[in-house]
Amino acid sequence: MNQHQASLIGTLIVNPYKFIEIQDIVTPDMFIDEYKPIIELIFSYSRENKFWDKAIIQRQSQWTTKELLNVISYANANTLEDNARYIRQDYITEKGIELATEYITKAPDDNETAYHKLKTDLEGLYTVTRTEKDNKVEIFNQAVESILKSSKDEGIVGISTGWSDLDQMLGGWVDGNLIIIGARPSMGKTTIMLHHAMQASFMGYSVGVMSLEMTKQELISKMIASMAGVSVSRIRTGNLTEQDKENITEKGAELYEYPIHIQDFNLKARVTINTISDEVNYMVKRQGAQMILIDYLQLIDYSGNQNANYEVQNISRMLKRIAKNCNVPIIALAQLSRSIENRADKRPVMSDLRDSGSIEQDADIVIGLYRDEYYNPDSAAIGILEYAILKDRQGGIPFTLEREFNKGLYIEPNKVPF
Repeated sequence: MNQHQASLIGTLIVNPYKFIEIQDIVTPDMFIDEYKPIIELIFSYSRENKFWDKAIIQRQSQWTTKELLNVISYANANTLEDNARYIRQDYITEKGIELATEYITKAPDDNETAYHKLKTDLEGLYTVTRTEKDNKVEIFNQAVESILKSSKDEGIVGISTGWSDLDQMLGGWVDGNLIIIGARPSMGKTTIMLHHAMQASFMGYSVGVMSLEMTKQELISKMIASMAGVSVSRIRTGNLTEQDKENITEKGAELYEYPIHIQDFNLKARVTINTISDEVNYMVKRQGAQMILIDYLQLIDYSGNQNANYEVQNISRMLKRIAKNCNVPIIALAQLSRSIENRADKRPVMSDLRDSGSIEQDADIVIGLYRDEYYNPDSAAIGILEYAILKDRQGGIPFTLEREFNKGLYIEPNKVPF
């Protein structure tokens, strides 16, 4: 048994989200036969943005429960990257010795030619074991292009949020970023999500929307009502004027032309992170989606047998990995903890993310929503939503924007109210 490899494999079985830390260090060829099929499976699942658990590993490896638990006993997340580097260096050393031995035993009379062949083979070994992290030219070129694009587009690196002041602060929704929008119920999370989805589609971006809470029809009705300036409640009760009906028909036809792809899920079905991953891949690769929005994070099932904190922690890390691998921004809604109701100031803070786990660490941007009128009917801020940036990984300081808010209504792009 190779303990470094056993520890790495055991750690990845228990903590799949840790794969991102070693994916650029090792390759399956570096592992002994005992572990090679498992690490190949892990790399294969990762390429497809799928995730594994102990049951999948045991089924694919045909290990007994005792064998599986033995490997897991070596798991140590603290030494994961060190083990990966040791495995890589051990592989390079072993292969280098093999090449040198072959050179010594089979060297022809022309020693100089044989030496140059050995040198070339050793350089080739190094090149093969190099990873994407080693490709400085490509990384630097991408960074320069991003900076130049920001300058050209008035500070916008990614997809516009629809609000020029927010774009200036965040640079838009950037590829590979995970954005969390958190709020208590009835604050307007879905309305805000659809606002950002519509704004992006109106500017020509293809957008994928996934809902684990509402049906396609409900989401489309909400968007049409928003564009037509008719409240959802009036549509629900049928209290519509002839002008309303005309506007709804016109805006429905208009919305149909925009590149918004919606996927809802059976509310009784178990929607796992692999289900989400498959759908993101389909939307990005088949439908050309350039941004993904998910409603909402806590409804995603990670494993079905872990506590809520552990599940959300893994889901947020996996969503970040999906965003990075698919190179699209992912906006995920999240429910805030009920404990917010027990304090005087109910404005959201980072600790209000229910079962937050590692959301603060995984998310590039965290946004909190608050409407004072929901808690205080006599509030001076009737019709105002506070849109608070609680975290910006790029170093921006926390700030809050105020927006005129008439729930379910939408006003023309790039205007402050919505």
